[in-house]
Amino acid sequence: MLNKLASFGRLLLVMLLLAASLLPVNAAVPTGCVVTPQTTMLQLTACQLPLSSVAAKGDVASALLQQVTDGRQELYQLHSDQPIAAVLWLGVPDVFRLEVYQLFQGQPQLLLQLHDDSPFSARATGTARLQVPLQLAAGEHQIVLKYYIHANGRLQPHLYSPQALQSAQTRQHLLNGLLLGGMLTMLLVILLYGSVAESSSYLAYCGLVLAQVLMLPQFEGYYFQWLWPDAPWWNVQAPVWFASLALFSHGVFALTFFQLPQRYPRLYRLHLALFLLIALNLLLLPNQLQIHGLALVALGYTLLGLTTAVRGFVDRLPGAVLYLAGTAALMLFSAIMLSLGVIGLNPIPAIDFFDYPKFGFVLETAFFSAALVSRVRQFRQQQAEQRLRRLAEADELLLAERQKTEAQQLAQQSSLRLASASHDISQPLASLRFAIETLRSRGDEAPLADHIDRTLSYAQTLLKDLIADCQLQQPTPDEIWAGQLFHQVVADYQQTARQKGLQLGYIDSSFQLHGSYLVLNRLLHNLVGNAVRYTQQGRVLVGLRRRNGGVEIQVLDTGPGLLPAQISQLQQPFTQGQQQGAPHANTEARQGFGLGLYIVKSLCEQHQLELRVRSTLHRGSCFSIWVPEQTL
Repeated sequence: MLNKLASFGRLLLVMLLLAASLLPVNAAVPTGCVVTPQTTMLQLTACQLPLSSVAAKGDVASALLQQVTDGRQELYQLHSDQPIAAVLWLGVPDVFRLEVYQLFQGQPQLLLQLHDDSPFSARATGTARLQVPLQLAAGEHQIVLKYYIHANGRLQPHLYSPQALQSAQTRQHLLNGLLLGGMLTMLLVILLYGSVAESSSYLAYCGLVLAQVLMLPQFEGYYFQWLWPDAPWWNVQAPVWFASLALFSHGVFALTFFQLPQRYPRLYRLHLALFLLIALNLLLLPNQLQIHGLALVALGYTLLGLTTAVRGFVDRLPGAVLYLAGTAALMLFSAIMLSLGVIGLNPIPAIDFFDYPKFGFVLETAFFSAALVSRVRQFRQQQAEQRLRRLAEADELLLAERQKTEAQQLAQQSSLRLASASHDISQPLASLRFAIETLRSRGDEAPLADHIDRTLSYAQTLLKDLIADCQLQQPTPDEIWAGQLFHQVVADYQQTARQKGLQLGYIDSSFQLHGSYLVLNRLLHNLVGNAVRYTQQGRVLVGLRRRNGGVEIQVLDTGPGLLPAQISQLQQPFTQGQQQGAPHANTEARQGFGLGLYIVKSLCEQHQLELRVRSTLHRGSCFSIWVPEQTL
């Protein structure tokens, strides 16, 4: 950033040296206000006489100056050794009122008289800046100026020889062309950069540069000379309108460059107030007061613009340093130095004070262009970093996809091994059915044979379901009568319950469920099996209870009950409960694998069901399967 500031500092120095070389240089004047044929340019400020001394003489000049008028009145004393032709250069493109008198040997001559309604053709010469031809005979001459210009400023007249003035005007036109060409070139560069970045700040910058480009010809008087020579009323208003447009464009650029609505809402509201003041100044104030109103608005924006730039610099926003430099250059040349020149205190007399805004515009354009270019470079750097991040993310996704594929292959291999094992287990189960037929041939062993047959059927059903899961098949929903399901499960555990002295029963129900018969069968088998295993006395009851939004399939027991921490613990895999005080209770519990409640919980989550447990220590438990209406 410091290198950029140094580069633009060198650019500023080169441009100032160029301007100094193109503008006319004050030639040596012999003594006092003596005009000779060798005089190329004479600053008449040193030739001005104080009005108090003139009023005491009571001559013609005093009479002219004593006429009541607003604005300014000035008298200049000249001496010519011989008759010469000269040009009085006034330096301004327009005036509200102007009277120029030449007095020689007590005889006044009105050389030029203009008002705010005078067309361009009323001028003494057809040039953009006001000038008056003079014929100076040998002897003493007095030049009387009575005028009123914008903001009641002061003229800084110069006396040129015709040849020197023509040379100075040529250099001035060349300087104006260079400045306009440089600004338009930077505008073209930013347009190309803006097409890449696609940011509204680039469009706002283009509007700012165009406003300044439109304003420069007005400073020179080109518009009045070429575009509206017969509209003097508009010509005296145009500077205020063009300056207001430039000020408005500068504010809009600040809004977009620093994103004031999002970052600094208070500064954003102050800029909106500035825009309102600009509009009110143009629409409500009289023409001659608009320049004063604009000066006050410009002073306020000077403080606001510098505050905004400093705030961005403090927050280290991209391009804030260059924006601050551009704003400071504009305020220095276009506000401070121009204002000093208007009131007659030109800090660099060798430079026309109307050229100060041009330097300010060019420097501001250069610094703002550099700020936007730096943003484009940062934008491209961010894009490059984003591309690198995306490549890294793509590599990570590729690695994750490869790992996912490997995991799927391992899972598929595990499923195939599980399916193969299930198939191999089903073979001896099928062989057991031949032994069951032998038991059925004996009358007293028929109930035992039926029980073994049901158990084998359930085991084979589980194996078939496991193989179907490995094949990723979606089963067709079954119509399940709750009473029949309860009867089947209770019958499977009835013999075990009788051996322990438990009462195992169910409440018959005609309610019809829709879903997987195998899943509900597995859930109830695990719950009833756990209840029978851990209940040492009392009863186990299976039933169905309707609730709002669904039904609950409940398994109630009079077992030892559970603490809340035990309920959560027993739903983890390979975790078994402990019982106290019952003979062989823990031995019987260890006959399982600690998977019952875990299987129930997993099956419920897979089929949009819910396991609910309510238990009271030493009084029993209620294990419920919640079946919502949408799954019934």
